[in-house]
Amino acid sequence: MKKSEIREMIKEELLKENTVLLVAIHHLIEKKQWKQCVKQIDQYGTKDFWKDYRRWMSGVVTKPLAYDNFSDMVINYFKIKH
Repeated sequence: MKKSEIREMIKEELLKENTVLLVAIHHLIEKKQWKQCVKQIDQYGTKDFWKDYRRWMSGVVTKPLAYDNFSDMVINYFKIKH
């Protein structure tokens, strides 16, 4: 097996794992469980979460709903963290 094939397999596995986490966080956002969302986002890694969540939502919900969810999460995340 080539190194490039191994890298691609690792990328696919990470993508699957991240998708599971994004779906779990999304459900918390829908339920407005903000404190739990913040914990999950911090565990996911705040550096990667925002871009990954935005990208994931663009494929599964309408733009108005994605905007509402993303805005609510950003506002509440920073209310809780600061």
